[in-house]
Amino acid sequence: MTERDAFDLALEDTLDRLEGGGRTVTERDAFDLALEFVYRWEGGYSRDRRDGGGETNLGISRAAFPNENIPEMTRARSRELYLEHYWSRAYCPEVLASAGVALAVSVFDFAVNSGPDRAVRVLQKTGAVAIDGVVGPVTLGALAALPELELLSKYLASRVEFLLGLNQSYFIKGWLRRVVALGVLAGATAGLTTGGENA
Repeated sequence: MTERDAFDLALEDTLDRLEGGGRTVTERDAFDLALEFVYRWEGGYSRDRRDGGGETNLGISRAAFPNENIPEMTRARSRELYLEHYWSRAYCPEVLASAGVALAVSVFDFAVNSGPDRAVRVLQKTGAVAIDGVVGPVTLGALAALPELELLSKYLASRVEFLLGLNQSYFIKGWLRRVVALGVLAGATAGLTTGGENA
């Protein structure tokens, strides 16, 4: 079994668990789903000189975390880093409570791929609110007022627009496939709401 196959199976298992549990999931379930999606696309150890993040393992880059042991990065340590530096900083718990699992997973993946600040600012643009990088009551209210699938499609379209503007021909096809896969995942999780334990 390849590493990608293992990630696909873990993602399928997480989705099966969520679907079997009804339409309400915990924050931990949502974070686990988002994390498995990221692992699927980020893969294992890489040292591609074309990647601005430099040395990377499980999506954790030397550029973002210069004091981490990247070659020896574990899933447990990467989970801690993702929770603190991406899930929390991109306001995913608040987005989850206001707009559902699908959008929270989408914001998290954008944060991992392009930074939490950019993910939040694009979210605010999508919600047609002041773009200040802080997800508060105004942003959350605007997100909650939009139909879920409309909100998701606008957010993902804005992400594609951003990616196309980067002029990164080597990576663009993979990034666009990732957004398409995220759209499929978001469609599968649309309607899931949250309740219960934190990530």
